[in-house]
Amino acid sequence: MTTANALAAFLTQHGLEQYAQVMRDQDLTLDDLRDLTEADLRELGLTIGHRKQLRRALDTAPDEALAQRRQVTIFFCDLVGSTQISARYDAEDMSDILERYHAHAASVIRSWGGMPLGTQGDGVVACFGYPKASENDAERAVSAALEISQSLQELQFGDGLILNSRIGLETGRVFVRGPVSDSSALVGDTLNTAARLQDEAPANTVVVGKNTHSLIRNLADLDNLGDRHLRGFDQPVTIWQVNGMRDVSERDNAQDNGVIDLLGREADFDQLRGLWDSAKGGAGQVLMLSGGAGIGKSTLLKAFRRHVRAEGAQTFRYFCAPGYENSALYPIRAQLAHLTGLRGPIDAEDIAPKIMARVGDDPTAVRLVADLLALDPGEALPPLDMTAIEQKQATYGFLMQVVAQEASKAPLLMVVEDAHWADPSTLELLHVIVEQVIAPLPILLIVTQRPEGEVTLAPAAHVSTLALDRLDRTESLKLIAAVMGNSPCPPEILHKILEASDGIPLYLEELSRSVMDHPGSASGNFADVDVPITLEDSLMARIDRLPQGKSVVQTAAVFGRRFATPTLRTVLEMDEAPFASALVEPVKARILLPEKDAQSQTMQFRHALVQQAAYGRLARKQRQQLHAKIVALLLEHQPTLAETEPETLARHHAGAKQYGEAINFLILAGKKAAARAAQVEATNHYLTALDHLEHLPEGRARDEQEVLLRALLGAALMATRGFAAPEVYDAFARARALCLSLGDNVMYCSCLYGLFTVAASRSDRDEAMALAREMLDGFGECPVPSWAIAAHFAMGVAQTFAGELDNAAGSFDAALALYTPEQHGPLVEQFGDDLAEFSMCYMVWIHTMRGEIDQSRDLIAKAIEMASELNNKNALTRSTSFQMGRMMEMGLLDEVAKTAPRVIEISTLQGYPYWACAGRIGLGFTMASGGDEAGLPHIAESLAFFDMIGQRTPQTYWRSYLVAALTALGRPDEAVTAADEALEMSRSGLDCAFEPNLLWRRGQALRSLDLAAAEASLREGMAVGAKIGSHYYAFLCALELAELLIADGRRDAENGALAAAMARISSSEPIPALTRAAEVLRDL
Repeated sequence: MTTANALAAFLTQHGLEQYAQVMRDQDLTLDDLRDLTEADLRELGLTIGHRKQLRRALDTAPDEALAQRRQVTIFFCDLVGSTQISARYDAEDMSDILERYHAHAASVIRSWGGMPLGTQGDGVVACFGYPKASENDAERAVSAALEISQSLQELQFGDGLILNSRIGLETGRVFVRGPVSDSSALVGDTLNTAARLQDEAPANTVVVGKNTHSLIRNLADLDNLGDRHLRGFDQPVTIWQVNGMRDVSERDNAQDNGVIDLLGREADFDQLRGLWDSAKGGAGQVLMLSGGAGIGKSTLLKAFRRHVRAEGAQTFRYFCAPGYENSALYPIRAQLAHLTGLRGPIDAEDIAPKIMARVGDDPTAVRLVADLLALDPGEALPPLDMTAIEQKQATYGFLMQVVAQEASKAPLLMVVEDAHWADPSTLELLHVIVEQVIAPLPILLIVTQRPEGEVTLAPAAHVSTLALDRLDRTESLKLIAAVMGNSPCPPEILHKILEASDGIPLYLEELSRSVMDHPGSASGNFADVDVPITLEDSLMARIDRLPQGKSVVQTAAVFGRRFATPTLRTVLEMDEAPFASALVEPVKARILLPEKDAQSQTMQFRHALVQQAAYGRLARKQRQQLHAKIVALLLEHQPTLAETEPETLARHHAGAKQYGEAINFLILAGKKAAARAAQVEATNHYLTALDHLEHLPEGRARDEQEVLLRALLGAALMATRGFAAPEVYDAFARARALCLSLGDNVMYCSCLYGLFTVAASRSDRDEAMALAREMLDGFGECPVPSWAIAAHFAMGVAQTFAGELDNAAGSFDAALALYTPEQHGPLVEQFGDDLAEFSMCYMVWIHTMRGEIDQSRDLIAKAIEMASELNNKNALTRSTSFQMGRMMEMGLLDEVAKTAPRVIEISTLQGYPYWACAGRIGLGFTMASGGDEAGLPHIAESLAFFDMIGQRTPQTYWRSYLVAALTALGRPDEAVTAADEALEMSRSGLDCAFEPNLLWRRGQALRSLDLAAAEASLREGMAVGAKIGSHYYAFLCALELAELLIADGRRDAENGALAAAMARISSSEPIPALTRAAEVLRDL
């Protein structure tokens, strides 16, 4: 039901239909009825009787349209010893005591913006964040609790009775069933948690749970009381006691929103430093620093304050705050109260001395400060003989004089934070200071603000602006890595964090922490990235501030991040004029963003998390109805959407609980993503489809669909998790088991290929060979080209690692002979990869090992060209990595140094951690070869990643570069140990093709330790290389041996081995090893 129709239906149901039109004319919705005051209802024309009738309807007849999901902070306050107090007093007297207590508590709660929810026995229940959210709901709730805890003890009773309390608070999501008159309208575990927390509170204290703690940890002084076993809870709960709220000026000292202070902000920091240098020279500067919430303004300033303090500069800081927009000079007063220590209760005789200690003994100045702080110093300082205007001007003059005096002592940094919340008097004073004080003095004034509430200053040469941008993808990934440390994060979850955070540092940090706290995130069993508790209040506050546009924004959120305005209007069933008016508010509030094309009828949410928060507010029944309506409209009016955006239709079908249709569209979306090599997106589509599959009835049809999904998922996971990852094996093993139970299935070849890939990657020789043979026997001659290509490819891979180079070349040739461009789509769809390009990459290795250098050069160029033409990101990443590997083997270090960073960049951008590690090994190898120790961690950390995901092939190949790096860095003992470990791996599994390479690297390391052992290692490498046809590594061993023998004075012992080995190499490239060999042969 639309918002307009829902309002009319509600009024009609309760006999008030005559008011429907006047309420629509005022752009009211059903949700707004709860907020209307008696004055509002009178203005709308409701009689006294109808006003009462409406109130009863709202109180007693909850409507689904009023139901919603909210994040609130729940407050439970209980009297300590109430039973004993009751025993002391007559029942009527006890009722009076409770009435005073309840009234006092409710008054304090309301004064802090909370909503009393009634009483439970002698307890008081309240919530903050309903009916409207604010950015600091938890802070206000705790402040109210602290005030009640203190002030209850000060209530005066005739016989000296003192009331003691215990208060518990917790923040979380609740379901609001309808109009709220008491706590029964709110449902959720948060209420139970808050109630149990107050049971644990010592007398006259306030305790909070995990979620409230996360919201106030930088705002309050807290003591961890440890884990407690709360009644009715299975697991222990950590609780904290709140000892008090910190002064605004003290909070930032403990705040640490930025893990990396200057990440992505280097240029911005340089601009601040340039302005500071100008200011120190006597040319005062003003900077208007703007950016949305969480963009990093405070973090940048934190780093900059450290910089100026290191130079001995002074800093003045002024904090504007929500709720004080009409409190004159609030930032100034808060700062003065902090500097003078005049906070909380204070004796009158102490006021003047404290002020004098900060501003001197001028009685006029002291009285001005006292009046500004609303303090009465008594007879010591009588009131000033000034009019209000004169005293205001004198106060401004005094404050400007203080700034000038301080700047005359040392350069001064002044910061006014969050000027969008500044009161008019503060803004007036700010303009005066900018115009009259700053320019000739060594002062840098920085004013921070959000774009939606920008403060504008008159143009002047000393006034500049700086708007902070979002972090780019690379910077965002660095920030996520810094937050998560060693915690694993699957690429598909990483993708969701990046997508939801929009490059906003605070969002990146909080989402990353939220994922770390989620038990399923490490395995990828994480359906979506939820809006963190720490962000929801601030996000929803922006929406709750929209008087007309809130319901429009929430309905738009059901569409997703982007939506077509005509379709939204159709869903809402609104006339064009009120719809256009309702859209103006969220656009002005920077919640919605129109497309740049003026002709476009599309809008989008400026931030993905705002869309998610607005969507999360809706009750599930509302979501289901809206999704069903939207998907029906889309199918009717945009029939091409099934081809262009199947994931959009899938989301709406799922939201409407039409899971079968959703799964079909998700499979289509996953295949399209895989065809673009967007494997992270494909993985997310398949995982979501598997979740939906649980809603379908059991049976053959469901099993067949699961086979398809598991096989497709396994293929996508190969690229994002690694070929040996347990999740890849699990996906294919489940699919194979289902295939066998179902009988014949078209996905069986894909399942075998997936299991083969896992076995080969884990260096399980017997299992890999058996699966490759099964594939070749079953599908090598089949009429389906993609299956036959996969069978020959699998056998080629097994033969390559087993050191059967000639046989492997034959298998790859067979695969390539079957390939046509038309096979690209089926290969990617069924096996997650273009196996023709992959075959070329393996053939590059084979040609290189066989000493066919020119052929390997030509083939890698062809593979890269093919990947580019196909626009296949996975293939292009891989072929570029193989190109880098070939350069490394050729000793072309300058080329490797250029290519490795590109491999890292494209692998990281595409979410391919395996190839990113390959690039890091290449980078580390070149660095270490030049004597840079910093290269070693690149190699070691990459090898550790391979170990973590179970990747055993081609570990011997990658470990050879660890041996080489250690040798180059003068650490031969470690190099030999690393070589021996790699040789053991080579001889105990499938991965033995690179044994000659390892023996060569081992011989190099041994030359400085044991010449005889070095010679033996090199001769063994020559023999093994000749045996398996790895002529290039046999040549490298022969070259190293010849140089060893010459250095040892045993030229005759070389016996022509180098010349014979060199003759097996065909190359027109100027390879360093061939150049060295020619020189050695001339010397011999």
